[in-house]
Amino acid sequence: MFSRLSEDLAAINAEYRGLVGCPLCLRPFAEEAIDLEPPELTEEHIIPGELGGKITTLTCQHCNNTHGSAIDAHLIQMLRSRDSIEGLSDRPFRGRIEVGGMTVPTDIDWKASVGKLTTFALRRFKPAVHEAIRGHMTSGNVKTINVTLSFDFIPGRADIALLRIAYLAMFREYGYRYTLSPAASVIREIINSFQKCPPEMGQLVGQVRSEPERFGKRLQLLKIQGGVAIMVVMPLVTETTRYYAAFMPSPELPPESVIAILCNAAKSVTRRPPSETQCP
Repeated sequence: MFSRLSEDLAAINAEYRGLVGCPLCLRPFAEEAIDLEPPELTEEHIIPGELGGKITTLTCQHCNNTHGSAIDAHLIQMLRSRDSIEGLSDRPFRGRIEVGGMTVPTDIDWKASVGKLTTFALRRFKPAVHEAIRGHMTSGNVKTINVTLSFDFIPGRADIALLRIAYLAMFREYGYRYTLSPAASVIREIINSFQKCPPEMGQLVGQVRSEPERFGKRLQLLKIQGGVAIMVVMPLVTETTRYYAAFMPSPELPPESVIAILCNAAKSVTRRPPSETQCP
């Protein structure tokens, strides 16, 4: 993989012969970076391994680790939360329960969505509070119980994780000619500035809800509007398989137009039959 990427980069700029650039931060690395302890250049799953990913590429350790905890973890938790809400998983939610003005942390095994009994297991807290809640419940005077679920993910970070998967998929398919283009730099900036999610983020990514099974079990890149945008469709596997899509710009697009064109391409997909998307 290093040899292939190195040759691809050298074909664009001979000064980088024998080097590979991290597609996310563009820092160059020699092959020895793979064998350092810890390695500075790492093999990374384009779709996180926790979500069924098997295809890999090379990224630097800093981007791999930072994005793994700050971005990918939110996508993984979002999908696991959906599994729990839909009754597909026995993984409990963390949350809080309030009874009679007393609040304690609890694990919530949510089964209401499938018509089964939802259970609450109070986590270790102050014994006196547990005893007071027990007494309040057995008194027969409890009229309301307030429950707060903690999903433990930030939706905007989960969206950026989807965009990151699509960006790495484009890198794997088209190499440095894509990632070094001004158009791709717009997407890279969104990924690396994950602390602030752009307002258009919700239009750039989304779940495929119409006939998702037609996409099979692999990453697919589909041309939209004659190729000005590429829709990257990704199967994400937890207790079930869900399909998400993210829109990537053609490398020829001027950077100032990327977001507007991608938003327009995304809108066009919702108005078109599936047969109108084309493989590049």
